[in-house]
Amino acid sequence: MKKVILSLSIAVFMSLSTFAQNMEAQKVKQVDPKVRAEKVADKLTAELGLDKDQRNRVIALNQKKFADVKALDTKYNNDRKGHEAEYKKLRSDYRNNVSQLLTPEQLEKMKANKASHAGHDHSGHDHSGHAHPHKKQMIKKSTMSKQAAPAQVQPATKKVMSE
Repeated sequence: MKKVILSLSIAVFMSLSTFAQNMEAQKVKQVDPKVRAEKVADKLTAELGLDKDQRNRVIALNQKKFADVKALDTKYNNDRKGHEAEYKKLRSDYRNNVSQLLTPEQLEKMKANKASHAGHDHSGHDHSGHAHPHKKQMIKKSTMSKQAAPAQVQPATKKVMSE
């Protein structure tokens, strides 16, 4: 009887823990778009030295981009290829619009920053609030493809020891 109670207690504890983790993950994904837009603008301001007008315009562009991405996520729920094609266009338009706001010096800084980040793994960066339905699958696939193939195991040879 004690084992049954203990087993049930463990099962309930495990399911509550899983539920709590899922609720926390939902909170992370639902970051306010205005806060995210300002966070991105703050990062660009720090990196490129945006003035107040540029920062406000970047915030407006970010808010539009996040709304458009959310609409894409809804429209293409599980259709990764359709989502990806339209997302690339959105991203390209966003980058062009941001580039038009920048001075030539800021544009050069942005290009230099982009080039220096080109080969880095960004999986550890905070992308809270910007979750795509296929993002985890893409990370898993890329991580799996980077792992080395298992080493070939050579059969052990028996050594006969003479007495």
